Amino acid sequence: VHTRLRRSVSRAFTPRAMKSWEININRAADELVAAMVERGHAEIVADLAKPLPNRLITMMLAIPQEDRHQFLEWADTINEAAFAPMSLRGMVMNMRSSQAVTAMHRSLGPMIQARRAEPGDDLISMLAAPSGEDTLSDDEVFWTASMLVGAGSETTTNLISGLFLTLAQRPDVYTRLREHPELIPAAIEEQLRLVSPVQGFYRTATRDYRVGDQTIPAGARVLVLYAAANRDPQHYPDPDTFDLDRNPTDHLAFGGGAHYCLGTHLTRIEVSRVLTQ
Repeated sequence: VHTRLRRSVSRAFTPRAMKSWEININRAADELVAAMVERGHAEIVADLAKPLPNRLITMMLAIPQEDRHQFLEWADTINEAAFAPMSLRGMVMNMRSSQAVTAMHRSLGPMIQARRAEPGDDLISMLAAPSGEDTLSDDEVFWTASMLVGAGSETTTNLISGLFLTLAQRPDVYTRLREHPELIPAAIEEQLRLVSPVQGFYRTATRDYRVGDQTIPAGARVLVLYAAANRDPQHYPDPDTFDLDRNPTDHLAFGGGAHYCLGTHLTRIEVSRVLTQ
């Protein structure tokens, strides 16, 4: 099931597909950076790290301009409940999340029907397009689109804000990047390694798996911590230090295998554009 759903959306996130979106990515990044420069001051999260990916993902889904802020509020509410504690507060968070899902479904449902009838070049139209046995149901299109709104915004927000924090703490790195912009791709990869935008995810063991003296039984839920793997001292020397010369192309910040992040190209393009302005 996962493979079928992923196949339906993955064609929208290939390097070739991202190339077609690059003009819009550049325009959004340029506008936000120019506004900060004009003001002469900035709050990085509110003025750049959050609005940039939010603007892009809702634009790719062709959500009407007047509805985009509401969709992002719903996505934030849903994301907050992802690791809700087993407490009264956690119950309230889950209740608010359910209400946000219901409200988003009420809004997205008519859009999905409209795009089936008159498809455009947006992601919802692509997901809803007939594809033989792989054609997605309305519910499958909804859950995929809502996942893209939430996951597509939060992860890049974490990366951009974290990278600017690193540059503030390491003025030597900032100076070197200004003098050598060709190092920007390496800086992005090292930031992904050092402070993984997604710290971990729950997965299900498909078979018994031995770890040291313990065995994880088949069917067990396991919290896979990408952030811990990316700071493994047996793999990365001095792992708690940002090293611009490391260029860790084998980090696990985007996961791996069947669950490898679809938005890797989009994320790298966004952050690279911000840093070259």
